[in-house]
Amino acid sequence: MILLRSFRLPKLVVKLILPFVLALLVVVTVLYTTDVDTLIIDTKYMSIVSLLDSTKASLRPSKSGAIIAPQNVQLTFNPMKKGSPKEILAQNQKVYDAVLAQKIHEPKDFDIESIRPPKDPLDYVRENATIIALTASENERRWKQLAKEDVAYAQKESYHNMCRFYSGNFQDLPALQKYKYYWRIEPNVRFYTNLNYDVFKYLAGTKKLYGFTINLYDIRQSVRTLLPETLLFLNKGENYKYVNKNGAFQWITENQQNPKIAEETGGYSTCHFWLNFEIADMDFYRSDAYSNWFKHLESTGKFYYERWGDAPVHSLGLALFADKLKLHWFRDIGYYHMPYTNCPNNDNTKGCNRGKFDDSGHNLDQNCMATWIDYEMENLGAIY
Repeated sequence: MILLRSFRLPKLVVKLILPFVLALLVVVTVLYTTDVDTLIIDTKYMSIVSLLDSTKASLRPSKSGAIIAPQNVQLTFNPMKKGSPKEILAQNQKVYDAVLAQKIHEPKDFDIESIRPPKDPLDYVRENATIIALTASENERRWKQLAKEDVAYAQKESYHNMCRFYSGNFQDLPALQKYKYYWRIEPNVRFYTNLNYDVFKYLAGTKKLYGFTINLYDIRQSVRTLLPETLLFLNKGENYKYVNKNGAFQWITENQQNPKIAEETGGYSTCHFWLNFEIADMDFYRSDAYSNWFKHLESTGKFYYERWGDAPVHSLGLALFADKLKLHWFRDIGYYHMPYTNCPNNDNTKGCNRGKFDDSGHNLDQNCMATWIDYEMENLGAIY
């Protein structure tokens, strides 16, 4: 499920750059008119599909970073074997034709298969909507209020669409049903560690569901009722049985570091995994617990009438419905997305400031890792 923007480049540029980009990323794609991000999806631990969503479809790294980040990812992820199936998921016939028109010939190390989802992914979202209808004026009033409160992208419908889609729709697309794992990465990020192991095999071998590098607080005004709505769901019928007895409850309810946040969110700390880096098992999102909870969230309309993000939704779902021991901090991977960093003290990591969390040095109060380490991690010396 990808939308590739049709664009024309000088023949010499196409000849020199496109094969190089394909060798690193397999395909440059575009989905929404908002954020830029990449999904790398794994089927058999080494079978990877790269999906890049970009606001400004361009091969110019100065615009979207679409070249910079994939190169960096490929260089740090060394265990890439030949013969791994790679797929270009084109959104429709026009997009599919545009891909073919580029006359792209895949490198010998990659087998490219093209898949066309039956419809626009946003149509898929709309057709599965059960949201509460508000008048246009009421919706506009709410968005303006969120914007006044400095909630990012509050007035961009496309951003609301994107958050909702990745919160609970993307894993159910027919074209993705054969996949189990995905790795989501954004351009304009930096990886500082040369990995000497396969992260997918690690998750599968340890039976973990989710991996992250950074977790932090969210904009509290964007998720005022996310936890209260979740509690309403859990108190209906026997939904409480979905809750995992070993969930990360203290992480999502911590109220000492930023107490004003919890006061405004019904007790939710807003701690969440930063989704510009996440490696996860999509079967978790396909589970009854997560699927039924998401249906309830969707029925409230608050992906639009507030601005619930896919990061807090994924994170809250994982904290409630997954065993916290199956949520893994990749503390050994050096990673940067402006302005935050995860920089480990190991021999494989070079180029980042070890122990540094953010560019300014003044945002330590936005870091949720202390809570995670104190309450949710066990057997720290035996993680690797």
